[in-house]
Amino acid sequence: MLESVTISNYTVDNTYLKRNKVEISNVISMIVNRDYTVAINHSVKYSIVTGVFLKNSQPEAEAYIKKNALKIIRHFIDLNDYATVKGLLESDKFVNKENIDKLIDHAIASTQNDSDTQIQVLLTNYKNEKFGTSNSIDKLKL
Repeated sequence: MLESVTISNYTVDNTYLKRNKVEISNVISMIVNRDYTVAINHSVKYSIVTGVFLKNSQPEAEAYIKKNALKIIRHFIDLNDYATVKGLLESDKFVNKENIDKLIDHAIASTQNDSDTQIQVLLTNYKNEKFGTSNSIDKLKL
């Protein structure tokens, strides 16, 4: 049995795919053809597309992530995958003024059951650096 395959500088673990009932041939086709519309388990797809983007900055992977940014970043927040969330933030392509607060709220909600607030702090710092903070008192001034 094939344990892993490397395509476009990205290594796919066949054990992970089998555990999630995803055929390696579908994943190979998806990566080689740069077609991220393939119907496979979303968790697996999000991991692969994001991995391909972070390794290669592939435009098709970037477009897929942009289209699904909230779902994908929430997925990695739920997994408590600090490195991937950080990588997506550092690309400066997926988080904007319209979605940052939703992501912070999701990170807060996901940390209610454990004490790891690393991603919450990462997102809050990103918001402050990129968009500044809005002081509600300033809004009340005439």
